[in-house]
Amino acid sequence: MLNLVHGNRVELLADALADSLEQGVPASVLAPERIVVQSKGMARWLTFRLAQRQGIAANLTFPFPAAHIWDTFCALLGEEVPDDSPFRPEVLSWRILEILEQSLDRPVFDPLRRYIEGGDAVRRQALASQIADTYDGYLIYRPDWIDAWEHGEGSDWQAELWRTIKQSAGSHRVGLQKRVLARLTGPAIPAGSLPERLHVFGIAALPPSYCEILRALGLVSEVSVYFLNPCEAYWGDIVSEQTLAKARQQDVQRAAYLDVGHPLLASWGRQGRDCLDQWLAADPYELPLFQPAEATTLLCRLQNDLLTLNWHERRSRDEMAPFTPDDSIQVHACHSGMREVEVLQDRLFAMFADDPG
Repeated sequence: MLNLVHGNRVELLADALADSLEQGVPASVLAPERIVVQSKGMARWLTFRLAQRQGIAANLTFPFPAAHIWDTFCALLGEEVPDDSPFRPEVLSWRILEILEQSLDRPVFDPLRRYIEGGDAVRRQALASQIADTYDGYLIYRPDWIDAWEHGEGSDWQAELWRTIKQSAGSHRVGLQKRVLARLTGPAIPAGSLPERLHVFGIAALPPSYCEILRALGLVSEVSVYFLNPCEAYWGDIVSEQTLAKARQQDVQRAAYLDVGHPLLASWGRQGRDCLDQWLAADPYELPLFQPAEATTLLCRLQNDLLTLNWHERRSRDEMAPFTPDDSIQVHACHSGMREVEVLQDRLFAMFADDPG
């Protein structure tokens, strides 16, 4: 069963998670509750929040999405899964480096050969690492390309290099995922091979391949997704102003059905929008938890506009309630990434000093 709990405040999602943990007890009291998160910071905050709510937070594990997906492969496929994937970027880069140093005499590899001509070992190693990272992204976000290359499609150097690597390597996540999906949608899974329930908390964006595995796990286990959603209305079909302008140039009639909604959501929220659409496509049981901000600060007004898809610039000035300018939204122009962190630290210290609570 797949449950989708979505709301605009992470505190509400954490309380819903606490309620879920209190309602059911796994068949094995020693089995840890698995809560998939995307950062150690979220795991730490969630631990404190659950401890405040329940009095204690124990026997919890917080795997990252990639680690949990790999654990699922191991649980369902056993010895078919290698102990150490030969396609990890740290390992794959050395395989690619060997090919760069020995097997670039074929015409298809001319672009690579020209790039490293006259270079030293450091240049070859840097290129190998970059290619390995690119292939790692393909395995996650472009499994269809990998599958096509292994079936002989594609004639450029990337496709040919991948086929050369695959000849001497083992299984990778694309092939393993196909087998796992077949197991999850096929005969009954052996009891105890998978956790009875799984929680996915606060992850704003996931690769489609990860969502596909988690949705399939919902067929045999209880999977609850706690998704931070800034808008209570459906916003999967809003587009940015730039996209709308291009659509009007190409097809005026089609553009008439498009809407910007709120420009911040349309331009900055695309990853979250696409991830939410992936969960909704599975037709889950939905539990909406939305709460408007009660304060009158500029930030709270912006949050409420996002919540209801309002855009103040579309309303006349008479309809806009007056407000006093405040510092709830700040923009700091910094000359480097390091300076950004320093300014953020200074502002946090100042906020702690202003509000000891």
